[in-house]
Amino acid sequence: MKKSIYIVTFIFFTVYTTNFINAETLKNMDANTQPDLSNFLFLNQLSVLPAFNEHEIRAAIVYPPVALRSGIEGRVMLELFIDKYGVLRYFRILHEEPEERGFGEAAARAFIGIQGTPAFINDEPVASRVRYPIIFRIR
Repeated sequence: MKKSIYIVTFIFFTVYTTNFINAETLKNMDANTQPDLSNFLFLNQLSVLPAFNEHEIRAAIVYPPVALRSGIEGRVMLELFIDKYGVLRYFRILHEEPEERGFGEAAARAFIGIQGTPAFINDEPVASRVRYPIIFRIR
């Protein structure tokens, strides 16, 4: 039986160099080594939202092999920290279901090297943070 793989991505913005730092790593860093994330603005402060090429992200996602062999589907919610040039600087894996199956890492790796467009406030590009869900489905 041949399995088809569908990876669904969509942008879900909530009010809320590439150095990939997940939530666990941030939690374990001391205050002197944590990056300053206060400059990344929340959705409610933006005039224009940041954007990434959906097709490019879908093409870059690799379904975790162990999960695929086991027939496991998953969901990931990333928080992306995008600078004023549209470059992803940091990320956090906010939610991964099921955990420890490789979905969070697969979702995060899809953004390596992908250039987006930055957020804007009054025609000025600004650094922002957004939430980005990715759903892994086997069909």
